Amino acid sequence: MAQQAKSDAGRNLTQQYLGAHDAVPIGNCLRELGKSVVKHTQAGDLPVDTETIERQVCALALAGCNAEGTEFAENARDILSGWEMPNHPIVDYHLALEYGDKSKLEALDVALTSGRYGSWVAERLTEAKRYLGLEPLRFIIRYGERTPQWDLLWNKLFTGGDE
Repeated sequence: MAQQAKSDAGRNLTQQYLGAHDAVPIGNCLRELGKSVVKHTQAGDLPVDTETIERQVCALALAGCNAEGTEFAENARDILSGWEMPNHPIVDYHLALEYGDKSKLEALDVALTSGRYGSWVAERLTEAKRYLGLEPLRFIIRYGERTPQWDLLWNKLFTGGDE
């Protein structure tokens, strides 16, 4: 990302942002976690179902996006970390997944689904799947009263204009 910036100021700003948000180490952790999930899926020994893992990983990765996410990340750190010096929640999640700690993953799922942040993450996942074409679009048609503006629109657009 820093190499794509066109100016020195842009590169410096990008590097400062990436450094302040630990974007590169977190990205590396997510890559390793993805490899681990694929390996465990192929072996058939995931401690929880794949939808739960998908939801939890996205929740941890997006935790910095809003206040509810930050609160969830703190709860996740308490649930997943068993050490006095806790790691990043994604690292602790990876360790829990590797050790097959089903109780921690289930407790994390309860924490995620019990708050508004879980709904927000589910909406972001649905949007991403629709964008990637993995889930069909959903249209909601609401019926209401006909108004003069609707009649005018119908007349102009659908029947070819004024008589």
